[in-house]
Amino acid sequence: MRLAVALAFAIVVAPARAGASVDFAPVPPRPGAVPHLLYVDRCPQGCAIGAGDDDARADTSSVTSAGTLTALPRLDLAWASLLLCLDDTFAPYGLEVVTEEPAATADYVEIKIAGLPGDLGLAAERRSIAPIASDCTPLDHGLGFVFGSLWDLTDIVDAPVDLCGEVGHVAGHLLGLDHVLEAGDPMAAAGGGRRRFVDGPVDCGEDGLPRACLCRDSRQDDHGLLVGRLGVGAGEPPPHLTFVTPGDGDTVRATVTLEVEVDTARPVDHLELWRDGRLLAPLPGGDAGGRYTMRWVPDHLVGDHRLEVRAVDDRGDQGRAAIEVYWADDALCTTGGPATLAPTALLLPLLLRRRRRGARSRP
Repeated sequence: MRLAVALAFAIVVAPARAGASVDFAPVPPRPGAVPHLLYVDRCPQGCAIGAGDDDARADTSSVTSAGTLTALPRLDLAWASLLLCLDDTFAPYGLEVVTEEPAATADYVEIKIAGLPGDLGLAAERRSIAPIASDCTPLDHGLGFVFGSLWDLTDIVDAPVDLCGEVGHVAGHLLGLDHVLEAGDPMAAAGGGRRRFVDGPVDCGEDGLPRACLCRDSRQDDHGLLVGRLGVGAGEPPPHLTFVTPGDGDTVRATVTLEVEVDTARPVDHLELWRDGRLLAPLPGGDAGGRYTMRWVPDHLVGDHRLEVRAVDDRGDQGRAAIEVYWADDALCTTGGPATLAPTALLLPLLLRRRRRGARSRP
């Protein structure tokens, strides 16, 4: 029985941001300490933004025009829900979310969550904007913007969660993260609903099109990068996967047995096996991490393949691991025979015909 199972499903996301590929702007790196505070400001009296270098202490920005952000509507339940979501999003990392402006000597990044894009001279469809260091290092005292008045915060259930994903997206740019093609990750160029940084390499890009990542190759490990830069926080990280067998670069044959080690503090809801970007089948999880075994029936797909296993815990957080293998079909020794012998088979009738003609012409 083949493992491949056809699945029909739909992923519901918010409308893609127009011009999503330019919701960040590269700026010169800023040598200094790594920020460990994320200051979120809803501009209760409005916020005047000046033109200049990106500096949260002076409220100046190089990625917008000067202007004044109108205050975010005072909807305390929605704001409290947003803060709870942000705390949960960044709990696995050494980054504290604060609502009071830190001292100028503190190392922090800031996001203004207020107003409309037109307040700062941006197109009406722009949802957010942020600088990113050209070498992808964190921008101490970097300043980003999420135009919070675009969200209907009278919806205290869904709107704060969607807004939380957008704030996580802008914070990621300030910390040096590029866009990725993973709808559940805050660094996706379009998305909605609850989003968490994925543990494992994902493709960079926008609009379903992969591209080379800024400052690195074609894949980016958001969770790994944040842990490396910010350290480990008190929250539970997403599942972490390691391939046991086969190894990266191995040649495999026939039915392939895959073994992965899943390290997680939470129950595993399910695992997924992907081949070359295509979901083959979901697999049942278990009460905790450990070693999981699955099978791949290649169906004579001779050549190089990317195998990826994803583990999703009971909160929906996921981790992944991937390897490249070469699948060799031993049956090619027989199926390849006729193709190799075909020229000889075509020549035999011609040789026999010549021989008969030669025999008839002899005296």
